[in-house]
This record gives sequence, C-alpha cells and structure tokens, in this order.
Amino acid sequence: MPTIISTNLFIIRSKSDRVVPEYLGCLFEQSSVLSYIEHISGTAVAIKAISAKKLADMMIPMIPIEKQKALGELWRLSKRQKRLLQEYMFESERFLSGLVETITSSKGELA
Repeated sequence: MPTIISTNLFIIRSKSDRVVPEYLGCLFEQSSVLSYIEHISGTAVAIKAISAKKLADMMIPMIPIEKQKALGELWRLSKRQKRLLQEYMFESERFLSGLVETITSSKGELA
C-alpha cells in the first residue's frame, strides 16, 4: 500500500523482530534519509510520500538490536524533551504576560 512519511505521522511496521520501531523513527528523521527519500520519490515537497515498493527497496543500516534500542530510546527522550521545552517556553511567556498585565493594570497610570 502507498505510505506517507511525514514529520507529523508515520506508520511503519517491520515484518522482522530484528528492527526496533523507535530506531526506524530515528532514522526517518535524519536529513540523509530524508534526502534519500526525496531522491527516490522524485519530490521535494514538504510532506515526502514514498510508495511501499520503493520503501521496501531501501537499505536500512542494521545494527545490533541493543544499539537499536539505545538509539530509539534516545530519540524518544529527545522528542519528549523538545515537547517539554516548548511547553515550558509557552507557560513562561504566559506567566510573564499575566504578570505584566497584573502589575500595569493595578497602577492605573499611564506614562
């Protein structure tokens, strides 16, 4: 079936238990792999689309399962860290805006 790989959503199932899903996720976010997908799909659009046939022909670097697990875990933690940092920045800005609003409205004066 045709498969769409994007930064928002991807579903890839390995037929082998020798491949860790998080390892594949990590690989598919690497610029070298994304460039390769652009090359074989013949497109440079924001959402890269590749057929299952072309995807099946891709060579995936097979490393020992323990290293796959380690890289996959680091990738998963990196994604979580990024999400938490974005939430922190949002809440920090919201707090500062609220503080400025509280302080400036309580004085009732304009400069």
